[in-house]
Amino acid sequence: MAKTITDGSNALIIIGMHRSGTSLVTSILHSAGLDVGKQLMEAHESINAKGFYENLDFVRFHEQVLESLGISRFGWTTKIDIEPPESFSSASDQLIETSASTSPWGWKDPRTTLFLPYWARRLPKANFVFVHRAPWEVIDSLYRRGDQEFQDSPRLAVDTWTSYNRAILNFMDKNSDRGFLAALQTIVDNPGAFVDRVNERFSLRLEKPATDIFDEKLIERTSTKANQALIIQKFFPECMATYEELLRRSDTLGGEELKLATATISDADLADVFINEWSNARNAQRELKSVNRTLYDVRSQLFHTNEKLQNLERSRFWKLRNIVHRLKQR
Repeated sequence: MAKTITDGSNALIIIGMHRSGTSLVTSILHSAGLDVGKQLMEAHESINAKGFYENLDFVRFHEQVLESLGISRFGWTTKIDIEPPESFSSASDQLIETSASTSPWGWKDPRTTLFLPYWARRLPKANFVFVHRAPWEVIDSLYRRGDQEFQDSPRLAVDTWTSYNRAILNFMDKNSDRGFLAALQTIVDNPGAFVDRVNERFSLRLEKPATDIFDEKLIERTSTKANQALIIQKFFPECMATYEELLRRSDTLGGEELKLATATISDADLADVFINEWSNARNAQRELKSVNRTLYDVRSQLFHTNEKLQNLERSRFWKLRNIVHRLKQR
């Protein structure tokens, strides 16, 4: 295949932390003509109802590399700039050869963020779209997903968000000409301007995106004055510093710069937050026990009802058998 293809020419790779809106952004670019692959991950009603737009070949490649290194295949890690072992070289070559095209092409998989230097070297002419979202919104979304890693260590969600986005900023420090950085909200507010800016920045010819490809109501937003945001602002300075830098360096698409409206929380208010969360957790636990008891009662009733039905059927069978037996004796 021609070198002008396999070196990443026309390639646009969508990068961002999980739950940061990369699926939505990829859907915009896909509707504008970006080829993101044929075998895509299916939509999931409770996670991404509109679809993930993830090329399963790249997803499997990243999962296999991570597992070979003893890292969660989902990418729940604070390690960045991960280098795939040499044994994966042929698989990487095959991925590029089967995916590359003379028309705009690319892929989206949040795990790609962990391998940025690798793919930048492997595709020296490829460009990258970086998407970010407020840490408390991403972290809340991860908790709602219910992955065991975050149940065992809730802080891992904060550290993972910070590491992923720090990897993006590190890349932009060294390769600013190859990256486009924007906040999810900015892109959602003006998808047409977003595609125009990407075309201008990377000399592409993507078309105007469709206007009905995503439902903005599916994006849950949290105020900076919400308890979750206040906790992040008070206790995780590195996370907040990373977010502030992302906002400062993001493209505004011609609009106003997004600024972080920080708020403060007193120790007394913070105590109220924790005591309320403690109470809410116990209430939820009590309600769950009540639901489980109701479910047990329903199952018990169903079991006894089935037993009665089976006894009735057996009774009918024997009655019919006796009738047939008497008829045969006549």
